[in-house]
Amino acid sequence: MPRPTTPTLVPYTDTLPDINNPATWATTNPPLWTWQTGENVTNQNKVVTYGDAVADYIDTALDGAETVVDSVAQLQLGRTMGEPTIYDTAGTGTYDVPAGATGLLVEAVGGGGAGGSASGSAGVARSAGGGGGGAYGRFMLTSLATSYSYTVGAAGVPAAAGDNTGGDGGNTLFGDAVIPGGKGGAGSGAFDVPVYVTPTSADTPVPSGVTFVAAHRGWRGESGFKTSAATRRSGQGGGSPMGTGGASLQTVSAGTSVAGNPGSGRGSGGSGAVAGDGSSGGLFGQAGGAGTAGKIIITPLF
Repeated sequence: MPRPTTPTLVPYTDTLPDINNPATWATTNPPLWTWQTGENVTNQNKVVTYGDAVADYIDTALDGAETVVDSVAQLQLGRTMGEPTIYDTAGTGTYDVPAGATGLLVEAVGGGGAGGSASGSAGVARSAGGGGGGAYGRFMLTSLATSYSYTVGAAGVPAAAGDNTGGDGGNTLFGDAVIPGGKGGAGSGAFDVPVYVTPTSADTPVPSGVTFVAAHRGWRGESGFKTSAATRRSGQGGGSPMGTGGASLQTVSAGTSVAGNPGSGRGSGGSGAVAGDGSSGGLFGQAGGAGTAGKIIITPLF
């Protein structure tokens, strides 16, 4: 049986995709790697892999002139992810890039805003809005410095009992990247009309400073509102990809009031406080729920 003829490969001369441009990764469907988000997800010890869709993408780019294996090696899609570093306590510091690292994957959220506070008032029900969730950003750095300064955004602090807006969450920073914190929830309003709705929390600004692979605002905190003559409901806190907003509150009894619930996880807003009919003066007023601090996950690539 004759030996098969060795195929003649045509040298590839076209331009390869720029692996340092986040748009290269973002335009493939599905993406070139699976990057999970959420509370307590570390993505540690994962290897960047490729499937059929990626093989087709590379094969199209190379017009069949080289093997997929060689293409992957050339595009450096097989880099190993090292042990991640996680910062989830509000504050500042410096991250030192590990020796031999060729890139960093960074995922972060800003701090969550606090829920609005409510004041007590005889014969008038009051309810406050929830605090907003922190913004979220994910990006890749390939031209590395030896170290980067960082800040984990602080949790929004509730205001004192009264018709007061909750405190904003702090911005989370990494190098030039800015991931804003969520806004505080609106203070209570008097339900002396048939229907009254407090405003939602203000929009969280969009992340900025670098080119993001994924980015979005935090979720707004919900409005507080009246559902019946004896029932009113506070606004739920806005969530984030790393946390859940504080649960809304409801009161049906005259003379009762309840403080807002804090957020959970990271980057989530607290819920608003609520006060029922007959709560008199500041004695029965309540503060909103606290937001939660931001978080940064840094995974080196080798």
